[in-house]
Amino acid sequence: MPRQKDFKRRVRTRMARTGERYTEARQGLTVGEDQFNWHLAGSHRQAYELTQAGDPRHPGAVIQMLRCTGDAGGGFGTVMTSVDAADYRRRRVRCAGEVRADSVTEWSGLWMRVDGKEQGDTLGFDNMQDRPLKGTFDWRRVAVVLDVPSEANRLAFGVLLQGRGAVQLADVRLQPVGADVAVTGTGLPGGWTLGGSARGAYEASVENRAAPDQASSAYLLRSSGSAGEGFETLARSTPAARFRGRRLRLAAMLKGQDVQPWTGLWMRVDGPDQQTLAFDNMYDRGLRGTFDWTPVEVVLDVAEEALWIPYGVLLAGQGTVHAANIRLEPVEPDTPTTGRPSPTSGWMISGSRPEAYELVVVEDAHEPGRRAAILRTASDPTGGFGAVAQVLHAANYRAGTVRFSASLDGVEGEARSVLWLRVDRNSEQVALVNQPDPPLQGLFAPRRVEAVLPVSADATAIAFGVVLSGVGAVRIRDARFDVVGEEGRIHEPWPNGPEDLGFERGASRA
Repeated sequence: MPRQKDFKRRVRTRMARTGERYTEARQGLTVGEDQFNWHLAGSHRQAYELTQAGDPRHPGAVIQMLRCTGDAGGGFGTVMTSVDAADYRRRRVRCAGEVRADSVTEWSGLWMRVDGKEQGDTLGFDNMQDRPLKGTFDWRRVAVVLDVPSEANRLAFGVLLQGRGAVQLADVRLQPVGADVAVTGTGLPGGWTLGGSARGAYEASVENRAAPDQASSAYLLRSSGSAGEGFETLARSTPAARFRGRRLRLAAMLKGQDVQPWTGLWMRVDGPDQQTLAFDNMYDRGLRGTFDWTPVEVVLDVAEEALWIPYGVLLAGQGTVHAANIRLEPVEPDTPTTGRPSPTSGWMISGSRPEAYELVVVEDAHEPGRRAAILRTASDPTGGFGAVAQVLHAANYRAGTVRFSASLDGVEGEARSVLWLRVDRNSEQVALVNQPDPPLQGLFAPRRVEAVLPVSADATAIAFGVVLSGVGAVRIRDARFDVVGEEGRIHEPWPNGPEDLGFERGASRA
C-alpha cells in the first residue's frame, strides 16, 4: 500500500507541474523499479538464489541478480513482483528492463502476466519463450507488451531463468503505451499461448463477433505452411487445487475448413514431477474436413495429487479451426469421462494418426505367465502412423546414457515397425534414433531391438516406444529401459522412471 500511495503522490506532483487531469498524469507516468518489491519464485526456486547489488551505472539504482545454484530438474526460477492493475486497465502496457546474462544454458526472458480476480485466471502472458535470451551477453534492453482488460486485477512481471547460468535485471519500467505499439508474444487475449511441434507452420488470431451467437469473439488457428506430421495448440493452464477430487469438463464450439487429419480439444491433469495423471486430446473422435459449428467436450477426473491442468485447442496437420465459447467447469460425478483409456498404465498411443491404432495386452506366447502388447491398426490410417510411447522427465538421467530395448515380431499385415528413443529440450528435439534401419516389415520372427542415446545436460524429457506405419500389427514383449554406465554396466532406472514395461497391469487382453 505505501508504494501505491507514493505513486499517487507522483501523479499529483505531475498534475501540479503540467496542468493535466489525474487520468492523463497517471497514464503519462512511468513506474520505475524503485516502486517494486522483488522476491524469488518459480517452479524450482530452491535451485536458484536471488541477490541484489547497487548499479554502478545509475547511483541509487539496484540490480536484481538471479543465479542457478543446484539441479533445477527442468524447472525454472524467477525474480518477480506485482502491482495493482487499476492504473492500467483498458490500456496497452509495456514492461521494459535491462537484462544481462552469464552462461545461460537453456533460456531466460523478461515476462509479464495479467491476472484476473480468480487464482490462476491468466488474462495475458508473454515470457519471451519465442525469442529466448541465451548464452552470455552484456546489458540489453528488452520489453514485453500486453493489453490489460477491464477485469484485470494485478500485473505480475520479472525475469526468469531455466537451466544453469545467471541473469541480471535492472532499470525495469512499467508504462502505458499507444495502440501503435504492437503487443508481443502471441498477442492473444485471455492468456492463450501457442505451442506444439511445428510452431513456424501455424498462425493464430482473434475474430471479433465471429462466434456462433455473434455476441463474442472466436479464436482462429490455421496452418500457414507445411506442417508435415506436426501439430499446434492454443493453450492455457490453471492450478488444479480448486478442482481436486472433482470431475472437470472442457467444452467449446469448433468450426473447421479443410482439416486433415484432425482437430479437437485437449486437457491434461499434471501431478508431481510432471507426471501425467489424466489426458484426452480427442484423437479417438477428432473432427476433420469442413464442418460447421460443432459442440465438443473433454471430461477428466482431477486426482487429489494434481498440481496443474493445461488445456486448449489442437490442430494436427493442415487446415483451419475456429474455437468459441471455450469454458472449463466442474460437472456431476455421473458425467462420463471421455477419451479411450490406455489398456496399460504408463503407455499412451500417439503418432500422426493415433485414432487409427490400438494397443491390446495379451498372454506372452513365448513365456507363459507373462504379458505382451500388440500395437495394431484399428481403422484405415491413410498413410499415417501410430506409436505406443512413454515420456519421462530427464532430470535424473542428464549427462548419462540410456537404452530402450524390446523384442518385436510382426504378426499381421505389411506394416513397418521400428523401436525409437528421443531426447528433448523443452519443445525442441535434441536427438532421435529409430531402430532397426531399414524398418522391420510384414510378418517376421521375434527380434531383439535396442536404441541408445546420451542424455544432454540440458535435456528436459526422454521419450521412447514403438512405431507402426501402415496396416498390420506388431507384438512387443520384454521391454526394458536401462541406464548404461561406464564399460557398459547397466543400472536400474531412477524413481519416477518408466511404468509397466512388462504390461502386467493391462486391463484389456485379446
